[in-house]
Formats: sequence, structure tokens, C-alpha cells
Amino acid sequence: MAAERASALSDPDKDVPVPTGPPPPTIKFSWRNTVPCPRRVYITDTAQAEIEMSIFQGPCGLDIEWKPTFVKGGAENPNLKTFLEDPLIVKAGVGIQGDATKMFRDYRVDIRGCVDLSYLARTVDNARWKGSYSQPIGLARLIATYEDRLLVKGKITRSNWERNQLSVEQQEYAANGGSRPRSTASPRLRIR
Repeated sequence: MAAERASALSDPDKDVPVPTGPPPPTIKFSWRNTVPCPRRVYITDTAQAEIEMSIFQGPCGLDIEWKPTFVKGGAENPNLKTFLEDPLIVKAGVGIQGDATKMFRDYRVDIRGCVDLSYLARTVDNARWKGSYSQPIGLARLIATYEDRLLVKGKITRSNWERNQLSVEQQEYAANGGSRPRSTASPRLRIR
């Protein structure tokens, strides 16, 4: 017993777990630092949406944010519906099937051409992502792994995303969530 105590005192790191991977990222992720830098467009009316859809070259990072107490209704945009339902325009995101399901349930918009980056990562980089496909990999984890950056969420995710004018913080958060799917960091997962 005394020998064990002496051994523990002489080797203070004996029971300290050895890190199995790199340290967690500390640098915050920002869409502004991606290469090539995507263009953030904040669309507030149908005319602007028409212009942006006419010059769009995919794929499209898609992350739809909802007001916590969602109320159905609002003006329809038939060209936006056509854009979202076009299977040739790739819409990439993490958990994108949830966004697609909600859009169909609430608006009868059948989003097609969806690529879930969580499933893509598990398929293409299977050695890294052990576990069931039913266990999603969040965007923050994908960014930490492939970008070595920290995706900060915070309370902004619970803010009112149906306001007439989004705050600068909401626009930044949306750009961070939507830009990463466009060119996921790992060359093996890159979508262009």
C-alpha cells in the first residue's frame, strides 16, 4: 500500500487520461474566412429574390431557421418554390431533411436535391465517424473536425427568425450556417 502511494506521488500523471486527439478548436468560425469567400445575400422582397435566383450558380447551402412559435401563412413566391423543388440545384446542409419536412408540412414545398453533410461525412470519411447513421453529426462538430474552428451558436438560435428585418447577429449566424455546406472543409467532402 505504501509502495502504491509512493508510486502515485512520484508519477503525478499516472491517472491522468492521455488525450486521444487534437485539442478542441478555440478560433471562432466565420463565413467571411472561407475560401473561396461566399457572397452573403440578405433578401427582403420578391423582386430581389427573383434577381438572385436568376444569377445563382449552385450548390446552395441551406439552413432554415424558424421562429420558436411558428405561425403559418405569408405571401407565396412561385419562383422560390421552383428553385427549392429543382433536383438539379444541390441544397446542402446538416439535418436538412428536417428543414425539408417542415417546408413540406407547412407550405407544401417539396425541397429536392438535398445532401445531408452528416450522412456524407459518415459515408466518405467512415473511418473517422464510427457509430450509426441515425446518430447525426452536428455542423459545429463537422466544422471543428474539418476546419479546426469553433461554431458559436448561443441564444441567437432561439431568436425570432420571422422578423421583418433580421439583426446583424442573425444575419451572421445564418451566413455561418449556410456557407459551410457550400464547400465543406475536407477535400474528400468538398462540394463544388
